[in-house]
Amino acid sequence: MIQNGTKVFLTTKEFEILKLFMESPHKVFSRNNLLNSVWSYHYFGDEKIINTHIKNIRKKLGNDIIETVRGAGYKLK
Repeated sequence: MIQNGTKVFLTTKEFEILKLFMESPHKVFSRNNLLNSVWSYHYFGDEKIINTHIKNIRKKLGNDIIETVRGAGYKLK
């Protein structure tokens, strides 16, 4: 992926999360929605792993790409 003329490398999970947002740009995804869609199996760890992936995407692509919808989840801005 290229951001402002610079190559940006996303992990597979970061890419899959971003792809999901781009396929449904107005949809709000809860952590559970993201886990079920991206991991596609029952994830036994802490669902807050999503927070880490969102934070990393924002760090790489800017804070204005993903919006936090308080009490609901995340969506593409």
